[in-house]
Amino acid sequence: MLSLIKKIPKVLTDLLIIFLLTAIAGFSANRLRDNSLSLDENTSKTKLEQKYSFIDIEQAKSEFNSEKAVFLDSRYMESFEKGHIKGAFNLPADNLDLKGFEFVIEYLDKETSVIVYCDGEECDLSPIVFDYLKKLGYSNVKILVNGWELWKQNGFPVNETNSGRPDLSIHE
Repeated sequence: MLSLIKKIPKVLTDLLIIFLLTAIAGFSANRLRDNSLSLDENTSKTKLEQKYSFIDIEQAKSEFNSEKAVFLDSRYMESFEKGHIKGAFNLPADNLDLKGFEFVIEYLDKETSVIVYCDGEECDLSPIVFDYLKKLGYSNVKILVNGWELWKQNGFPVNETNSGRPDLSIHE
């Protein structure tokens, strides 16, 4: 038993060395990746801001009032049908070939201000639609983070229906 107790410091030292080598290898591999993960929240946010254009709720409301922007809801159809920003079109990230969006693709000028939103700060649907629109050649696309929730909280115009048929008017 005494010999086993004498081995504990050696085992702990070995485990510490293995842990440190593994951590160093992991951090090194992460630094070499093109899309490395950041431990710094500000660095991560900066990378997102470099790839995507964002708009705050007040700017979005201003564009809504001026009727210069088209709002695209990237949430799933079921969520959109329950409620959405008044006049928004639904382009769900899970179905980017939606037939109803043909109107927007066919008639919307590529320089038109397009504001994409979903719900929740961690929602990853808007960036998918943003990337899709950029590939189609739209140059003025912005993301309204937590858009649906913020829009409702501020009491801005919404369509809340359960009819199953979305309101496709741009602005009324």
